[in-house]
Amino acid sequence: MQTQSFRSLTTGALALTATLVLGACGGAPNGNDAEEAASANGEYVVERSTADGIETVRTISGSRWGGDGQLVEELSIGEEIGDEVYLFGQITAAWATEDRIYVVDSQVPTVRAFDHAGNYLFDIGSPGQGPGEYGQPLGIAVADDGRIMVTDLQGGRLNVFDADGSPLDDWSLGSPQAAMGLEMTYDGALFTRIIEMPDRNQMMSGRFEVRTGMQAVGPDGLEGDPVFPPPSDYERPTTSVELGGNRMQMAILPFTPDYEWVLTPGGDMVVGVGNEYRFEIHAADGRVMAVEKYWDPVPVDPGELHFRTEMAANNFRAMSPDFSIPESEIPDHKPAFTRFRADRSGRVWVIRQGPSRPDPDCTEMGGGGGGVSIMMTIGGGGGGGREVRVSTGGLGGPENEYDGECWANTYMFDVFELASGEFLGTVPAPEAGFNIPLFVAGDTVLAAVTDGMGITRLKKYRLITG
Repeated sequence: MQTQSFRSLTTGALALTATLVLGACGGAPNGNDAEEAASANGEYVVERSTADGIETVRTISGSRWGGDGQLVEELSIGEEIGDEVYLFGQITAAWATEDRIYVVDSQVPTVRAFDHAGNYLFDIGSPGQGPGEYGQPLGIAVADDGRIMVTDLQGGRLNVFDADGSPLDDWSLGSPQAAMGLEMTYDGALFTRIIEMPDRNQMMSGRFEVRTGMQAVGPDGLEGDPVFPPPSDYERPTTSVELGGNRMQMAILPFTPDYEWVLTPGGDMVVGVGNEYRFEIHAADGRVMAVEKYWDPVPVDPGELHFRTEMAANNFRAMSPDFSIPESEIPDHKPAFTRFRADRSGRVWVIRQGPSRPDPDCTEMGGGGGGVSIMMTIGGGGGGGREVRVSTGGLGGPENEYDGECWANTYMFDVFELASGEFLGTVPAPEAGFNIPLFVAGDTVLAAVTDGMGITRLKKYRLITG
């Protein structure tokens, strides 16, 4: 076992200023001799500073685990050919209890229960539009008393089932824009992910903002005011696509970071932009903690740069056949991070793209990863107006046609403790096709994994640390 030592450095505002300047460089800046020696020895060194009421926690070297974590596969549910209860389309969510594993498949659509040996138990609800039915199930949460809650994107509601999967109730959310996901806090409160659309006057003026956030939900539907992440001045780089008339779309440039956020089960909001390795934890009691870490930017392979550029352009060529994105506009390195995933044990998983790999089976061509997007045309009459696409995250996106070499990302996950902001360690993805953990509690990790044949399975892993 690796020997680990720990040093905590408390500094003042002057050191904080230096931290922010170094962090903005995007890479791993040169430290002093002591820091370099600590890094070489695997010593865990954390620097803490406070300014303007914000505590900054910066990992200089090492990790509290003393090395990488490891995900060891314990169970795989899913088949290429066989009983339909083991055939999955697009797994968007999963949940584990002491004796069951629940899987949400938005494509079939179905919600299924299995035991921890992978044996099928029963379906929860069924496809349809009536009580206890759903058109596109998306999120799931299971209460301590066994009740199962499922958001239905198509029906714009939340369905409640008992522990055996029988319908109990359904709560109207008003629209699909209020059924984009589900989070349950430690005390059992439910929050659904929402998209706040502008009103008609804002649409007509052309000056509007589409926001995503979380809102409490109960038997009477949405409750209280929405919870939105703190505003950010960051604007993701785009290139315009002229579609004729007054219509125009903005194409997102590959490998450009976005403003990411997640609401944790403890009520904290984690936010950040991956143009540097820095994110903030906005605690439920109003405290703000900034977390920083040295990082080495991952270069974009020229082959993947071409592949991703073509994929992004193909999304618009049906409307603008000559559209292209200059590869010179694409960053030459991947963002510091691309998403956050909060687990149910007081940690946040910072999702990072690793080195590119050739993907002869083109497993990322059709998206996958549970992404969901909504396209809306607003403003202007007679075919004019502006089209807006809002995504819940993940790879997502429409099917593409491409006759060149395909590439895929590898993934890694930096895990931090929310209460202290301390870096616990990095968990490499255990296999190709593992993009994001769907559920984590303690050392139990559930994820959807798609193999080279395009077969999706729900897998259970044990997190090993130290």
